[in-house]
Amino acid sequence: MSTSGPVTPVDGVPAVPAGRGGPGLPVVLLSLVLAAVLGVGAGVLLGRLGGPADDPPVVTITDEPTQEPVVIEPVSVTSYDPVGGSGFQDEGGGAWSTQTYTTADFGRLKPGVGLLVDLGEPREVGTVTFDSASAGVAVALVAGDAPPSGAAEGMTPVAETTTVAGTNELSAADAGAHRYWMLWVTTLAQRGDGYGADITTPTLTTP
Repeated sequence: MSTSGPVTPVDGVPAVPAGRGGPGLPVVLLSLVLAAVLGVGAGVLLGRLGGPADDPPVVTITDEPTQEPVVIEPVSVTSYDPVGGSGFQDEGGGAWSTQTYTTADFGRLKPGVGLLVDLGEPREVGTVTFDSASAGVAVALVAGDAPPSGAAEGMTPVAETTTVAGTNELSAADAGAHRYWMLWVTTLAQRGDGYGADITTPTLTTP
């Protein structure tokens, strides 16, 4: 009966004395391989956990295109005279004129006259533009949901009274939606030997 010599030790693994029962060399080697695999896997996992975070997704916000103002077509444009006088007379071609008075305050016959625009339904308005042929006419912009009475009573002031000449643009951006919009003239300009107002049909645009 032969006896085996001592097993050559593997680096890092203690030799198993001959003749004693034990797991044997193949099992020891398998254990080393498994340990190496587990070690590599743990290193990869730790590298992922400790590595730099992925960059957050880039979100691009695109501004909505702005809508250009458009002209609002009125249902009608008419003269308003609180005392039933001549008010503004339609001269054609979008021109409107008052009669000639002896004083700038309508000869003290009335508080003013207006050019009333009916949009048919409540609409928001951005601007009101018109021309004045004479310098010195005092105009206010008012609006309401019913036709005016008296000295523009029942109408809401939109643009304060201002003296106009040439082309004029009045802002109505914060006035809300109204059906009726009116240029309310309270002071006339010099016209020859008297006083009057000569303005054009106002152009209303959307905000």
